[in-house]
Amino acid sequence: VARLFFAACAVLSLVGTLAFGLLPLALHPGTRTMLAGGCLLLCAVFGVLLWRVASLPLAGAVRVAAWAASAMTGLVALGVGSGVHSQVLGFWPLLVTLTAVLASARSAAVLAAGCAAMAAGLAANELAQWLPIVAAPDGAGLLLPLATLSLMLAASCAVGASISSVLVRSQRQAGDREQHFHALLGMSADWYWELDQQLRFVQVEASPGTDSGIASDDRLGRSPWDITDFGLDDDEMDAHRADLEAHEPFSCLLLRRHDAKGRPRFVSASGKPRFDAGGVFRGYWGVGRDITDEVRAQQAVQASE
Repeated sequence: VARLFFAACAVLSLVGTLAFGLLPLALHPGTRTMLAGGCLLLCAVFGVLLWRVASLPLAGAVRVAAWAASAMTGLVALGVGSGVHSQVLGFWPLLVTLTAVLASARSAAVLAAGCAAMAAGLAANELAQWLPIVAAPDGAGLLLPLATLSLMLAASCAVGASISSVLVRSQRQAGDREQHFHALLGMSADWYWELDQQLRFVQVEASPGTDSGIASDDRLGRSPWDITDFGLDDDEMDAHRADLEAHEPFSCLLLRRHDAKGRPRFVSASGKPRFDAGGVFRGYWGVGRDITDEVRAQQAVQASE
C-alpha cells in the first residue's frame, strides 16, 4: 500500500509539473514557475521515498510524504487564485485517511489540524487580499467551503482510524494463527519445508534440538537431487523426482542419513503440491519427522526373532 501511495503521488506530482509548465494557464509567470518547480520537487521526494521504502521507517516516510503533499496542495490552491474554494483541496481528506492507515491516528489528526489551519489561512488571504492573484469573495462565501472542508477532514480522521483498527486487529489475528500453526506443527513434525516452482528448497524450519543430517542452509536454493547424501539411492531419487515433476503428493518417504557425529538417522518426509487460485503450480510444502527411534526399535525386534 505504501509503495502504491508513493508511486501514485509521484505520478500526480509529475502531471502537475507538466500541466503548470506546458499548458496555457492564466497564471503569472512567476507563479507558474513556482508551482511547476514545487511539483517537480515533490515528485523527486516521492521518488526517493518509493526507492527507499524498504529501508525507511514506514510511519515517518508516510508523515513526510503527507505533509509535503498537503503543503503543495495548499500552495496550488493559492497560486491558481481559487483559494479555499479550490477543488484541489479535496486531496487533503484523502491524505489524512492514508496517514491514519499507514502511520497512526494521532499523525492523521495532526495533519488534519494542519490542513484546517492552511484552509483558514487561505480564507484570511481572500478576505484581506494580501496576495492580489487571489479573488476575494464576500465573507459569507467562505463559510460553506470552510465548514465542508472541516467536516471532510474530521470524517477522514474517523474513517482512517477505523480502517487502521481493523487492519491492526487482522494482523494480530494472523500472527496468532501463525503461532498456533507452528505450535501444532512442532507437536506433530520436526521439520517444515517448502519448494518453489523449480522444485528448489526456499524454506526449512526445524524444531529446537533436531538434527536431520543436513543443515538447513545447505538445502536452500537447491533441489533434492542436487543435495549430496539426501538419503535416497539412485532409483529412489529417480522415482521421487518423477513424483515431484508430476506434481504428485507423497508421504512417509524414508530418508537414510547420518548426523554430525556419524550416527545413522532416519527421517520420514511427506509433501503436497501447492496451486494458486488459477490452478498454477506454485511448489511444494511438507513436513519431516525423525523416526530413528522407531526404526531402531523395529530392527531390534527383527534381530531378536
